[in-house]
Amino acid sequence: MSQYKGELTEKQAIARFAHFANNLKNLSYDIFLKYNKGQEYSGKIHITCDLVKVSSEFFIDWSGSEVSSLSINGNPVASSDNYASMRKGVFFFLPQDQLKVGQNEIIIEFKNNYASDGCGLHSFIDTDNRQYTYTDFEPFFANRFIPCFDQPDLKAPYTLIAAIPNEWNMVSNSPTNAEKSQGLDKSKYLTEAEQSTH
Repeated sequence: MSQYKGELTEKQAIARFAHFANNLKNLSYDIFLKYNKGQEYSGKIHITCDLVKVSSEFFIDWSGSEVSSLSINGNPVASSDNYASMRKGVFFFLPQDQLKVGQNEIIIEFKNNYASDGCGLHSFIDTDNRQYTYTDFEPFFANRFIPCFDQPDLKAPYTLIAAIPNEWNMVSNSPTNAEKSQGLDKSKYLTEAEQSTH
């Protein structure tokens, strides 16, 4: 289980919401996930958001185990401590000097262990000796899956590309397209309408 724990308070959610443009039309997520056999998965998320103000208290929710890289508005954000100093519990604070009023692009590469308690991205070995995974994001567990703004009033469209082992199958309640790709056993593409993280 991750060392990064905590809960989002109503006060924090209200303060963060105030950073966003009222219509939220420019908030979106493009997600790539690499599902691995075993204990760990990895991914890359591209978040686009339109801000009406910036501050040192602007954060993304992420309780996963590792941030591999961070880029904001095309500028790589270096770190000598694997971004640990930017993390306070479940909150990953973004440097104010890299953000701007207007449209922002945030790209985060990350790694995480599968969950074993049913929250986030859970994985288990069933009686057939096969590995299975499933997700559960309510009430505040999407941040255990991907870095995101994990509060219900920050709705956004999602595009997901998931690379899974060839013998695995992916089931979704959204339209999918499958193909085999270089270096990837199988990929599924999902596009979601505007919705909250959970």
